[in-house]
Amino acid sequence: MSLWKKTRFTTPTDGYEVGESFVAAAARQIRPALTVDDSHRAEYRLIGRLRREAIFSHLVYHLCVE
Repeated sequence: MSLWKKTRFTTPTDGYEVGESFVAAAARQIRPALTVDDSHRAEYRLIGRLRREAIFSHLVYHLCVE
């Protein structure tokens, strides 16, 4: 085995864990971990959207029934 191949197999590169595939490493780098603030912000956005949809559907229902 050539020296280049030996160093390639023995030295992990930055950003990769030993035994980790390239696809798994790329997915880990693309998708950032959510912080607590981001998680709460996403929950509040979802709650706001659900409230707006409930209000809209309630108004549409009453317009159609009358």
